Amino acid sequence: MLRGRDIKFAIVLLSADDIGAARRQYDAEGVGERALQFRSRRNVILELGFFYGLLDWRHVFVLLKEAAEVYPNLELPPDLSGAVYDRIEDAGQWRDVLRDKLGEAGFRLASG
Repeated sequence: MLRGRDIKFAIVLLSADDIGAARRQYDAEGVGERALQFRSRRNVILELGFFYGLLDWRHVFVLLKEAAEVYPNLELPPDLSGAVYDRIEDAGQWRDVLRDKLGEAGFRLASG
């Protein structure tokens, strides 16, 4: 069993797996389904918060996989608006960023 003290780094993938809206927006007259936004699974958001609290921002890598271009409205948690995250669509550049962050966190990585 893994314990919090055994975890040194977290990689969290935020993707458009659920759809939801704030109740007051959904219930607004004439709005309904237009208020729906793609969002990451709630348990993933909870785990992201857990890792931020346990490890600090420097040891958490957030990878964002946005919804298809047809549905570009991926809702991010408000606290992430100023956070650094990398997009999968960035031509693989996220791999270099992750490699650098892991190195800064003290991980030795095999090259190649």
